[in-house]
Amino acid sequence: MGAFSLSIAQNQELVGVIGLFTEIYGAKYPDNKVSNYAKLLSYTAGIEKFIAIAKNDEQNKVIGCVFFDFDPLNLLVKISGGCVHPESRGLEITQQLILFGKEHLESHGQTIDVIFATTRTVHLAAQKLTSNLGFKKFGIFPNAHRTNEFETHCLTAFITPSGLSKRSTETTLHPAIYELYQLIRKEYDYGDLPLAELNIKSNYDIDIPPLEIIDGAPQFIKRLYSEKAQKKCLDLAFYPFYEPNLLITSASQEIEVYCSLNKEDGHCAIIGILLHDNHSLVALFKQVMAMLRNLGARYIEVITQAKRVKVVNSILGSGFIPCGYIPAFQQIENRRYDYVVFSKTFEIFDFSSVELDGINREFLRYYFNQWKKKALNPKLLDDE
Repeated sequence: MGAFSLSIAQNQELVGVIGLFTEIYGAKYPDNKVSNYAKLLSYTAGIEKFIAIAKNDEQNKVIGCVFFDFDPLNLLVKISGGCVHPESRGLEITQQLILFGKEHLESHGQTIDVIFATTRTVHLAAQKLTSNLGFKKFGIFPNAHRTNEFETHCLTAFITPSGLSKRSTETTLHPAIYELYQLIRKEYDYGDLPLAELNIKSNYDIDIPPLEIIDGAPQFIKRLYSEKAQKKCLDLAFYPFYEPNLLITSASQEIEVYCSLNKEDGHCAIIGILLHDNHSLVALFKQVMAMLRNLGARYIEVITQAKRVKVVNSILGSGFIPCGYIPAFQQIENRRYDYVVFSKTFEIFDFSSVELDGINREFLRYYFNQWKKKALNPKLLDDE
C-alpha cells in the first residue's frame, strides 16, 4: 500500500483519474463526467470545481479522488465521485480527501454553510465514513443510479454552525412531509415546525396543450434556461450543480420544462418550469413523467422549498414520493431555507443487497410505506 500524498488535480493528472475509475468500474460508472474529457477538464479551471486526489509516493499513481462542486452564492458544496483503488482501501483516504478539499476552499477565503453528498448502499463504508465526519442523514433515493444494476443511494449533509444560524424557521409543513421531518430530527434536533392547514382549491380552467421534446441541442437549451433564470421566469429552478440538456415545451413556449437527463442510467432531474397559474402543475407533471419514461428516464427527481405547501401538494398529487429533507439548503438574502426532495422510480424495487446504517433504515421504511399508499389499490391492503 505504502505512503501517499494529497493534492488538487491538474490537467496532467486527469488521465490518472480516468484510469482509476476505468479500473474499478469499467464503462459502468453512471456519471459521465469521468468519461467526458471536456467535463473532466472543467474541474481544473478554478475554485468552484476541483478534484482532490491521492497519489501513492512510490509509483506517483492516482489511487483515490473526490470531486468538489462549490456554489459561492449559496455557500454550498457537493462532494461526489469518491473512489479509492481496492489495494489502498482501509487507509481512510476518502475521509482525508474530503477534509483536504474543505480546507482547500477555506484557504481560498470561501465560506461553507452546507456540504452534501449521496452515499451508495451496496456496503456500509460510505455511510459510516460520512457519519464519522459529522454528516447527518437526510433521506434515501431508491433506484437512483445504475452501475451493474439500479442502486439505492442515501442523502447526507454537514450543516455548519454558520448555516444553521441563518436557517429560517418560518415554515409550516405539509402533513405528508411532517413524518419525514421528524425522522431527520432523530440525529439532531432542528426544532419542531408547525403543520400547515390544507385549504387548497384547484381552479384550473385551461388544459395542458400538446407538448414536444427538444433533445440533442444542449447548448441551445442551456442558453434558453440561463436567460429565463436570470429574468426569474422559472419556478422550481434552484437545483444546484445540474445543467439542462432536455426541454419539454408547448409550441407557443407558454409551458417549458427543463430537465437534466443522464441517458447512461436513466436518472432525470426536473430543474425548472415555466407555467402559468391557470394550468395544473399536477396535470403537467403527469404528462411530463410519461414523456420522460418513454425517452428512457427510469428515475425522476424534483425539489422545492418546504414552506411552499401548495407546490408540495401538487408534487405529491402527481405521484412523486418525498424521500429527503435538507434544512438550510438554499440561501436568499442571508437567510437559509429548508428543501424537500421528491422522487419517482419506474424500476422494480430490489433491496436484497442493500446495507443501511442508522436511520437510513427508517427512511427506507418510510419511503416504501408512502409508495404502497400511492401505487397499490387500497383494497389490496385490507385484511381479508
